[in-house]
Amino acid sequence: GMLHLLGYDHQDADQEKIMFDLQDQILDKEKK
Repeated sequence: GMLHLLGYDHQDADQEKIMFDLQDQILDKEKK
């Protein structure tokens, strides 16, 4: 996703969920 392109990574499923939730929050703000 977008955060991977910026150099972020996750080590497990919990971190993956946090990353994708953050990505969704960022993208939702950009849509407004």
